[in-house]
Amino acid sequence: MKIIAKVNPKCKILPKFTTRQKRKDDDESIIIVDEIPAECDYVYRQYEELYGFSSRMLVEYLKAGKIGDGLKSLFVYAKNSLAKKNRK
Repeated sequence: MKIIAKVNPKCKILPKFTTRQKRKDDDESIIIVDEIPAECDYVYRQYEELYGFSSRMLVEYLKAGKIGDGLKSLFVYAKNSLAKKNRK
């Protein structure tokens, strides 16, 4: 995604929240938190850490054309997605 965003400045990476430790190559799209915010309705666990993003923000990005002009379809998949009640 970082490569696409560099090639086409209109494309923005949707921010995601995570409980993992900050890494040196993290950009502004990775937001480190102690708890995944309630507005994140897509929450998943990877390598024992939680990640989440907001479908509302995804829709806002799509409406504003921040995902890219040539977008024909969008697929979101998380093998181990978690319901809000099972976050902890």
